[in-house]
Amino acid sequence: MRVALRFLPQTSHSKRTSRMETGEVQIWVKDCKNLPPVRGVIIDPFVKCTVLPDTSRKSKQKTRVVKRTANPMFNHTMVYDGFRPEDLRGLCGDHGVGSRQAEQPLHRWS
Repeated sequence: MRVALRFLPQTSHSKRTSRMETGEVQIWVKDCKNLPPVRGVIIDPFVKCTVLPDTSRKSKQKTRVVKRTANPMFNHTMVYDGFRPEDLRGLCGDHGVGSRQAEQPLHRWS
């Protein structure tokens, strides 16, 4: 799986605080190569991402399903907002390739 990660800081001004700096984390999922068939069948893969330590529903996102391929091209960006620069030190991602045909994730990275 090929992915890229970046943090885009944004500055907002409010009346309560002189300056609050937050930003968004973007995870770009490009593609996967040579995914194995499941029980001899070519799969319908997708990628799921979770930003940890937050395991709430808003921290989980997935790509669309690409039908019948072992080499899916996703070209999908997942955006998570509201992060402060100091939050990035404890940030971790859990990424997995799944398929409708597979009972368990095909591949998983943390």
